[in-house]
Amino acid sequence: MATNVVFLRSMQFLGGHLVTYPLLYQLRQLFPNDKLHVVGTDPVGAHYEGTPWVDSYIQAECTRTKLAALKGASRSFVLHYSSEQYAVGASAEGFLPGNGGARRHGGVG
Repeated sequence: MATNVVFLRSMQFLGGHLVTYPLLYQLRQLFPNDKLHVVGTDPVGAHYEGTPWVDSYIQAECTRTKLAALKGASRSFVLHYSSEQYAVGASAEGFLPGNGGARRHGGVG
């Protein structure tokens, strides 16, 4: 079983976290048998672990803890939205299904 790790930018408000749900839902659809871990700095684990898509939330306040979350990961994603543009982007390391086996570079938006 593969493991996907999603890193979140620190977001102070619940609305900031809610915009992550569509991406997490899509990752679960793309990789239904994989584990999905969310890593963030804020103490909001209940919001993520309460969804049917996330297996665990890792609160990581330092770089060492964030790097440790990558141990055993098959794919990692970085989720960052810009409050100025209200956009969601993900950077994927590895192969994504449906792209003919091509390696993705850069952002998916």
